Amino acid sequence: MARKNTALVKYKDRLKAMAKRVETAEKVTGGGFPKIEIQSANFLIDERPVEGNELEVVILTAIHANTYYEDEWDPGEVSLPVCYAFGDPKADDPEAEMAPHPEAEEPQHDNCAECPMNQFGTARRGRGKACKNTRRLAVMLAEELEDEETIQSADVRVLTISPTNLKRWATYANMVAREYELPPLGVVTRIRIEPDPQNQYKLLFSVVREIEYTDAMADAIFARADEADVTLTAPFQKREEEEKPKKRGRAPAKRAPATPVARTAVKRTAAKTTPRRSKF
Repeated sequence: MARKNTALVKYKDRLKAMAKRVETAEKVTGGGFPKIEIQSANFLIDERPVEGNELEVVILTAIHANTYYEDEWDPGEVSLPVCYAFGDPKADDPEAEMAPHPEAEEPQHDNCAECPMNQFGTARRGRGKACKNTRRLAVMLAEELEDEETIQSADVRVLTISPTNLKRWATYANMVAREYELPPLGVVTRIRIEPDPQNQYKLLFSVVREIEYTDAMADAIFARADEADVTLTAPFQKREEEEKPKKRGRAPAKRAPATPVARTAVKRTAAKTTPRRSKF
């Protein structure tokens, strides 16, 4: 029996060593999930308008992200940050230890809290920060909450919460934790976008319903959340790795209406309706 145990330990050690080599050889880079775009205060998924201009989603994770761009934003080009940092998604206070990612091209400081670019009044325009403090939300459409298989195969998308919408997001997340005693992963969230005269658009968050997971569904959703943590904290591609700047692709001034995407119904078998609903 002792020989079997020794062999098992060696077997596991070899697998762990192989796993480490895979992590080094197969680096994940940022942008692994497709984005939910926002143009002219409208949601777009795969360049198509979202039905009703609102989404019903499960928020798998919300990553603190700071991004500093060397050049001014050009709507016709895809730009990459020269310095960026991600908060630890497992930390109680993700912002506390934020520092430039090891693969950031031009780190601006040793830590984000003291970085000159992360201070109010440093933005090229206005009173904001040169470094943009955002949240990167990994979301799954609520209609995918059918069973374990649909959760495992569902598309995960990234929605970036702009600095001007962070307060509304934080207020909503805290409300869910306080009133429902759940993380955002435990509820279906409706996200609506509306025009805003001061900041172009505003995001409004509200609870649609609590989610009643089966054990198998819970295992699947936690696995997707872990996957999202890894993908959303992966380094950005370096600028020299971009062969040619990719055009963002503006929507033509006139175009035939595209078929809306993102149905907002969720199967009753997967969720239970709750009367409480808050909106920010």
